[in-house]
Amino acid sequence: MRKNLNALLAITLFLISGCAVTKQVPVVPPEELTLQEIHEITLSKDAIFARSLEWMVRAFVDSTQVIELRDKENGKIIGKGMTEFYNGEMPTPCRFTMMIEAKDNKYQVTYSNFTGMWGAARNLPRPLWHSGHIEQVKAKLRKLDASLYSYLSEEKNGKDW
Repeated sequence: MRKNLNALLAITLFLISGCAVTKQVPVVPPEELTLQEIHEITLSKDAIFARSLEWMVRAFVDSTQVIELRDKENGKIIGKGMTEFYNGEMPTPCRFTMMIEAKDNKYQVTYSNFTGMWGAARNLPRPLWHSGHIEQVKAKLRKLDASLYSYLSEEKNGKDW
């Protein structure tokens, strides 16, 4: 009888502990799930568009896999890229979407859809939710954005070779 009572007490405590309040995962506001930069530059819409495509070819390993949309008329380029963040000591790949929108003398770049690649084989895509991971990704994307701005700002040498 005593064994049954102890077993019943253990089961009851186990069930009660399952109902305990657990710490909520911090919800990241939707506006923090994107990074948007607007830059003024003395180039025409067509020049920004063409040089942004050149930059993507140089910046990404396989630009044919990166560039998803090229709309010269509207000055829009959409591509997919990959960076990484650290989850403890382990680097974790992160996919993102990049949209460049060009107008005369300015352009806007929007980075969104931050998706971590989880699991032992890094083949389980899940949206990022941890603010620390999102900030790591944004820091890397700010460097990528600075690289684009630097490339667009360079004076191109028009010499005939």
